Amino acid sequence: MIKAVVVSTNFRNVGNWLPVFERIIEDGGRCRALYFPWIGDDSFHRMNDLQIPVKHSREISALNDEALPEDELRQILQEHVEEEDVVFICDMQSYPSSKIYELLLKREHRPLVIGLQHGFFQSWWLYNRNFCADYLLSFNKRAKSSIFSGYRKRVFPVGLPKLDRLSGIASANGEYVLYLAQKYPEASLVECVLKEVEQDLKIPVFVRNHPQYPVAIRHASGLELPLVNGRSIADCGYEEQLANASWVLTSHSTGGLEALYLGKNVVLLPNHGLTAWPDYPGVAFEISARAVLQALDRTRAYRKDIDLFLRNSIGAGYGGNTGKAVSVVYSLVERVKSP
Repeated sequence: MIKAVVVSTNFRNVGNWLPVFERIIEDGGRCRALYFPWIGDDSFHRMNDLQIPVKHSREISALNDEALPEDELRQILQEHVEEEDVVFICDMQSYPSSKIYELLLKREHRPLVIGLQHGFFQSWWLYNRNFCADYLLSFNKRAKSSIFSGYRKRVFPVGLPKLDRLSGIASANGEYVLYLAQKYPEASLVECVLKEVEQDLKIPVFVRNHPQYPVAIRHASGLELPLVNGRSIADCGYEEQLANASWVLTSHSTGGLEALYLGKNVVLLPNHGLTAWPDYPGVAFEISARAVLQALDRTRAYRKDIDLFLRNSIGAGYGGNTGKAVSVVYSLVERVKSP
């Protein structure tokens, strides 16, 4: 049984690793959260719906000590990080994570600090510049290879735990396209593509916004959206929307990995995050309906290449990520406790 604190600046970061935190609680341990969301983050309220109690929440306007002064941060840690075995850092590439690690290092008796890869696309140079954790759990070996060699032995690839919640979900070939919106590409560019895709394929597109970056996409489908299990698509949960889509369009979201896990064809729009998708055949070469449909054809023609990409991204077997991550955490904590 261990006691843990999760530090994060947004809901998405917590969601990727939520099954790990839940498993710790199921095993009789304790897991609580310190939450520093950006002002205006629409996913702020969703933290309160999780099994992890939020012990402290404080909105910030920037990732610097002006938005969250060091003295205030020190006081928060004194009040809420006392006898914990481990502190999970969900976004270790910037402030306040760097300062938290620095403050904890000054303690005579301190918890283990474990960083967590918070998204599929990452600016790895920031991790290397600001490696503020004793260890880092990553999604795959490719991420580990992006870390400087001096830190690499402290990185453990364990897969993407949130994929485990899809285990056992039946996938159906629905009669709509699901667009998982991201901050980029810009809404005005995407709207034209969605309209033309509908016209060409004669099936509607349903837009689901990103929890942290809701995009004001003005796309009202010109076609009737089908019911999903007797309900409107808008009334269905995320997993149900994903599992019943015909295929999925997105940019670099981990939602694309979830869709692949469920056997969906996934097309990616051009964006800065494609460095996380090397050798993936379903990338549109430009932001146009023509390029999207060509990429869709490639996802159907090159399934073996996509299966290889998926294995390299989340590991062979596509499951058991939560158990592997929890096992690593328990082992690291025990290593520190042992004389």
